[in-house]
Formats: sequence, C-alpha cells, structure tokens
Amino acid sequence: MRIKYALPIVQMILASLLLRWDHALQIAAFKAKPSCDMPGPTPAFTVLISINGPLALPRVIWDRYLSSHNLSFAILVATVGLFWYWIGLNAEAWRHQKEVLMFSWRPARSVIDTLLVASGFVFGLLGASSMRDAVRYAHLEMQGRGCFGPNPWFSLLPNVIIACCLLGWAFTLVFFFGRDLVHSGRRSSPA
Repeated sequence: MRIKYALPIVQMILASLLLRWDHALQIAAFKAKPSCDMPGPTPAFTVLISINGPLALPRVIWDRYLSSHNLSFAILVATVGLFWYWIGLNAEAWRHQKEVLMFSWRPARSVIDTLLVASGFVFGLLGASSMRDAVRYAHLEMQGRGCFGPNPWFSLLPNVIIACCLLGWAFTLVFFFGRDLVHSGRRSSPA
C-alpha cells in the first residue's frame, strides 16, 4: 500500500481512538472526582492535537462556530485524513524530486512557506516549553493522582509526548519549507 493512502487511514483511526478515549476520560473525571469540576482538556485530546499540530488553529476556528461536538469531531477526523494525505503526497514528492508540493506561483509559494516556517518556530517554542515543564515537574508528578488518573501516566507521559510531537513539527516545518523558501527564491523567473 502506498504511503499517501496508508498514512491518512492510520492517522484517522488514531484520531478516532484518541477522541473516544478523550470522551471516556471526561466522563470518568466528572464521576470519580467531584473536586475536579473543570479539569481542562484531557491528555488524550492534547496528544491528538499535538500529533496534528498544524490543524490546531483551523480546529479552534471551526469549533467556535459549530454547536455540535459530534460534527466538530467528525470534521476533525476528516481533516486529519486530508492533512496526512497531503503529507503522504509531500513524502512521495520529496522522494522523487527533493521538493515539497506547493503552489507554482512564486508569491503564493513564498507567503505559504514563510507562514509555515514561522509556525514551525512557534511549535519549537511550545515544544521546548512543554519539555521544560515536564522535566521541571517530573519529580512532583511521580506521585499522586490528578483529575484523569495517576500523574505519571496522565500528566508526565503526555507532556513528554506533546513536547516531542511539537519539536518534531518544528523541525519538519522549518527544514522542509525553509529549504523550499530558499530554493524558490534562487530560481530564475519563468519566461
């Protein structure tokens, strides 16, 4: 099976499973601990969003205008599939041509590359902050129980996973789209 088809299917299944786990954790947090009246996002949901980092901003926008959470989750899973299909296409293009799939019109290409590189730097800062917090509070989070369960599994481990995903997105966006920005600026103008 080609990567451009396998990657979206696996990511959509993972997104569906993490959303189900998110729902189960929310229900368990409200039933088990009455003191956690506003526990915040679950570790499953934050891991899902960090795995699909560039979709975080569009998700906030459409979630604000949709009244149904089920519709928002369905759109999220479909968008995850489309996003990872694009990544699969980029992986194949990189393997064959050593460049990313992007607009051929140079001004649009430069703007999108610049925005993606800037978002890569933001992901890098967020990932470094998450890793610093995970290291700083590692000794505190080894004992005790939070709103969602034991702290090592539901606080420390998700923070490490989130930090690694965000740092991975930072490297990927800055390297590939920064390289594309530099190379598209060097090419001569088409006749």
